[in-house]
Amino acid sequence: MTSGKRIPLIYLPGIDGSPGPGEMVLANFPGHPALQSCYPLGSLQHFDELEAKVLDDADRAGFQSFVLIGESFGGALAQRLALRAPERVAGLVLIASFLWHPSPLLGRVVGYAMRHWPRWSLYYPVRWAAYWQLARHLELSKREELYEAILSMPLPDIGRRLLTLEGFDQRPGATSMPQPAFWIWGSRDELIDVEGQREWLASHRSRDGIAVIDGADHVIARGRIEPLATHIRTFLDGL
Repeated sequence: MTSGKRIPLIYLPGIDGSPGPGEMVLANFPGHPALQSCYPLGSLQHFDELEAKVLDDADRAGFQSFVLIGESFGGALAQRLALRAPERVAGLVLIASFLWHPSPLLGRVVGYAMRHWPRWSLYYPVRWAAYWQLARHLELSKREELYEAILSMPLPDIGRRLLTLEGFDQRPGATSMPQPAFWIWGSRDELIDVEGQREWLASHRSRDGIAVIDGADHVIARGRIEPLATHIRTFLDGL
């Protein structure tokens, strides 16, 4: 296996699939071959398609073995890839990610939004209210950058991507996932059930590393990049 100090890194972004925070994270590891496998809204939607794209990106870059760094939705994708290609995924760094669906209300809200989209597209104030309802049901504070990010996304596209998570529960697979993993959350994350995830990991994956970054919200890289990079570096050095 490639040394942890030189192993290639593949960054899997959040639900909008854009490079944003990934650039800030990977810039801290100039000694590692690295790429971002992006999946813009409106493109691939289903996990099988997204997994195939990541592996294809790795092939084109010549990465035989690599560490996946998954942010939020990208962490869910990373966990599935670890089971799909265990001989290639050497480890996982899971940033603000989750083992099960982050919000039980999300599916109902998105389903309603998708059914009523044609009417909303004609009336901007009503459409904006629909975005606001989606953000509210995600239990996001107006202070969070993710709240503003959701308001800026095309609703049909974000809806289809969110529906990818319908029924998502990685706990059965995680118990047999052979790779080491490091979970990193923010103490102010209003989207993820951090305590619930930590309790499950302590019982079922006690070998995994866990860190909670004080003062960080769901978009950790935009506010606390230095401690985030330190935790990732420690994990890589231990491979």
